[in-house]
Amino acid sequence: EEMIREIFEIPNITNMGPICLSNELVKFSLKAQVDAWKHAYTKELMKDAQWQVQRTSEFIKDMKKRLDSKVRDLDEVRTVSETLQKIVLLETEVEQTFNLIDNYCQVAKEFGHPMTPSEEQMTVKVRGEWKNLQRLAALAGDRLFRTQENFKRDLLRAVKSFTDEVE
Repeated sequence: EEMIREIFEIPNITNMGPICLSNELVKFSLKAQVDAWKHAYTKELMKDAQWQVQRTSEFIKDMKKRLDSKVRDLDEVRTVSETLQKIVLLETEVEQTFNLIDNYCQVAKEFGHPMTPSEEQMTVKVRGEWKNLQRLAALAGDRLFRTQENFKRDLLRAVKSFTDEVE
């Protein structure tokens, strides 16, 4: 906006001795170039924001699928445990992605980009999915803890049974 203001501060006519220059076409062209740049820039911002939303949503779905798996053996325990660790490690990155998307949308609004309802609500749905994943992660951690107790009990029984058979 400051650039537009500076453009309009240029006098419409400039006298240079016997020559009179009209700056109106130059001012109009400069403003058109600034507007075209803003449009192209916001288009790219929104395209990147949508890509970030899609990438984050796919990550959340993948983590959700891993957490939903049944825990019947040690490999499945490892998978769920690694998934929980990954969610904790990437929590800050996901929040930063949300902030980045919000910033993109704010810049687009400031540059006069007409926001569609889906663009306005872009992060709302994914933030909800993220909160749901965090809730599921807490439940999976509890489930993993209970399963660990059962595995330990079963292992002790198996060891005792094995020692009884060997003796």
